[in-house]
Parts: sequence; structure tokens; C-alpha cells
Amino acid sequence: MKNSEYAAFVNSLDFTSKKSFEIGINHHALSLASEAGEVAGKVVKQYYRENQKGYEEFRSKIIDESSDVLYHLVAICITCGITIEELATYNFAKLSDRVN
Repeated sequence: MKNSEYAAFVNSLDFTSKKSFEIGINHHALSLASEAGEVAGKVVKQYYRENQKGYEEFRSKIIDESSDVLYHLVAICITCGITIEELATYNFAKLSDRVN
């Protein structure tokens, strides 16, 4: 799937940002934080508790939770008029400067 296709799909689902900028940005920022916490929780459960799962099951759970992180991050970008490509290009340049 292309980034632009995914962004269009997210935009079609995002009813909170259509209500107002403030409602949309608050909803997605808080949801992003919550979903990122769920990713962290899966890692904690996998590596710091006794009920470790096999790698494939762990990977599946990380994909599931990370996809929710992606949704809310893309929704924030759409709300702020930022494309996925713009965000990725900016991050690439920022990280490249750190290693050079």
C-alpha cells in the first residue's frame, strides 16, 4: 500500500478532526500516547515477565498495536496538513545529521 493511499483511508475514517482542529488533535495525540503505551506494555510482558510468548506471537502483537500507533500518527499529520512523505523526509534528514 502506498503512503498516500493509507493517508486517504485514514482521512476517510477520521471523524474527530472533521469536527474541529482542537478536538481532532487532542483525540489523536492522547490516543497516540495510549497506543504507544500498549506497544511498550507488550515488550514489558514479553521480556520482563514470566509469560514469554514465541517470537511470531510477539511479532503479531507488536504489529497489531503499532498499526494503531501509525493510524493516530497519520491522523495527526493529516490534521496539521503534513504528508507522510514530508514527515519521513524531515526525519531522515534529522537522523542523518546526527550520524554525520
